[in-house]
Amino acid sequence: MTTADDLFGLLPRHIRARDAGLLRALLETVASEASVLDADLRALYDDWFVETASPWVLPYLADLLGIDDLPEGAGRRAVVANTLDYRRRKGTVAVAEQVARDVVGRPARAVEYLRLLAVTAHVNHVRLERPGVAEVRRTDELSSPRVAGGALDPLMHTAEVRRAPSGRGRYGINHVWVHSFGTAVFELVDDAAAPGADAWWVHPLGVPTPLFAVPRAEDSMEHLAAEEDLPVPLRPRRLLGLLSRVRAGALGAGALPVSVSLVFAGGTVEVAPERLLVCRLEDLPASASGWHAMVDTVLGHVRLYSDGALVVPGDAAAPEAVLVTHCVGGRAVGAGSYDRSDVHEDALASDGYVPRLDGVVAQHAVDLGAGDSLADALTDVASEWAGTGGADPTAGGTSVVSVGDSGVWPAALAVEVPDATRLVLVAASWTPRLLASGAMAPAVPGVYAPDGMRPVLRGNVTVTGRDGAAVLLDGLYVVGDLVVNADGMTAVTVSQCTVTGSVRVVDTGDAGANGLTVRVLRSLVGRLDLAGTVPAVEVTDSVVSPEVAGAAVSGATLTARGAHVSVTGATVRGGVACRTLEGTDALLDGTVVVAHRQVGCLRYSFVGPGSRTPRQFQPAVGRPSYGSVEPGDPDFLVLASDALETASESGNEVGVDAHLRRPELLAAALRLVAAHLPVGVDLHARASRRPR
Repeated sequence: MTTADDLFGLLPRHIRARDAGLLRALLETVASEASVLDADLRALYDDWFVETASPWVLPYLADLLGIDDLPEGAGRRAVVANTLDYRRRKGTVAVAEQVARDVVGRPARAVEYLRLLAVTAHVNHVRLERPGVAEVRRTDELSSPRVAGGALDPLMHTAEVRRAPSGRGRYGINHVWVHSFGTAVFELVDDAAAPGADAWWVHPLGVPTPLFAVPRAEDSMEHLAAEEDLPVPLRPRRLLGLLSRVRAGALGAGALPVSVSLVFAGGTVEVAPERLLVCRLEDLPASASGWHAMVDTVLGHVRLYSDGALVVPGDAAAPEAVLVTHCVGGRAVGAGSYDRSDVHEDALASDGYVPRLDGVVAQHAVDLGAGDSLADALTDVASEWAGTGGADPTAGGTSVVSVGDSGVWPAALAVEVPDATRLVLVAASWTPRLLASGAMAPAVPGVYAPDGMRPVLRGNVTVTGRDGAAVLLDGLYVVGDLVVNADGMTAVTVSQCTVTGSVRVVDTGDAGANGLTVRVLRSLVGRLDLAGTVPAVEVTDSVVSPEVAGAAVSGATLTARGAHVSVTGATVRGGVACRTLEGTDALLDGTVVVAHRQVGCLRYSFVGPGSRTPRQFQPAVGRPSYGSVEPGDPDFLVLASDALETASESGNEVGVDAHLRRPELLAAALRLVAAHLPVGVDLHARASRRPR
């Protein structure tokens, strides 16, 4: 960048010596304009390359390549970058797989079903990889026909004459299917398992949930996706095969998708791969000594054995904690180890909080492994707000408490937020800075990374807020209720959290909840039970259902009788009672009762029978069904109703997954693929789900 010093140094020495400051001031003005020109030239150079071009430039680059239908979304850059590769491989099934992966942004598997037809083999073209009968050898390498919804089916089939769009007539001569996998895989490092009756469960609620493995990144377009490249459940046979190779020294222990560590008072013991067993496939050694861990990848739990004897939670010999490094599947909604930065920043910027002190005035980091206490951290924050200890009070600004691990915090929490103060309780790492000199500088308050962990809070979280106060919870798994005692609060935001109980707002004090806005963003919440004085509620890209805690749906799950409720791209299972209602792409699977129906509108939304709502525009018609209603299932409340999968305003599904735009992106992928496959190919695409 050109600066005033650069320009001043270009002048002759005698002119610089005679300058009294006026010439330098003029050059500073010139330098400011030159810096704008310099930045524009640098941006122009970046726009020459698809990897660094600005988003608005991509359609122009696509036009140079003759791409007429560039899809919207994050995948358009990959489509422009790989179009020449598509054309070089025109006519191959690998193109269909790569286009679907680029457009949708999720792993995909293309299947040419002609190769799965049971036909008499020609003696000159024997296909040993496609036997006529099922092969029972090499079971650790053989993909299950059910693990990926049929996308990895290794068996031969007879030809079918049923129609392919129904999903039944797959095995035809000219049928090519592209299976897109919407399940996201998130790795949890040293995740504290929940003790059960005789095992430790990886799910915080102690319910069954399958384990996954991080999909392998494909580095070649010619390579068709295999089980290792897809976000599919970890089969016991596959884990056993990996363990066998690690034990034989062919792989490093870091290649295992599961590891177990035991925490005792005297230290931590890591279970070696030789002592890590696969449930239902391996037995304890005859003369077992020391600690062994039996991993169940189907149900998601770990059983411990000491010297050959089963150790259950609560035994005297049981460890204080069991830490499991593993992967879970699901969506990027609720508490999880995914990157939450974008939504977190939007939540901070749009909650309506008006500070008296700019920026983040204080931050505290807690780590369960270091013996920290979250309750003590909140006490320290309250002391700083009051200015205890001679320091300047921090009330009136934003204070952050970052939880830096995936541990289980057992105690209930309570905090009182003073006037015009915002408390941010977030799952994030907050580390010192490494300077260029190699020295470590203190961490900067407000500069943290909200990803990589999923802390669990067991117990209710109670917040009392005064005039102008605001509270933001982000990335936390709360096994209990969030209770808000409002006395003039401005905002309560639950962002990317899982609250198994209720979010309850109680009107206290003179100011009460008259100016409070409750927002639920990308979260899973059991119930919303708000005082009648709460004026505004926003539910966006979230789930409100008692099924989050494994309970049955009964009664009203969203009660805000004095509020204007706005529901955008969310799923609410159960009754809704409010004053006025406005919704877009919403799935209200219950009885909705709105007091003032002359105000508001429901657009492209589904409501349950018997509801009394304001006017509806293009209502979604159909009967909702779900992949699963179990909270530990990766397909939890994933919409499985064909009629509702294209009922939103943009032609996508209604409910919590509307923002993913899967049907729209799959249709765009089919349009792009059609130009690269031979004429006569019957091409179809579907979102793969695990069979029940």
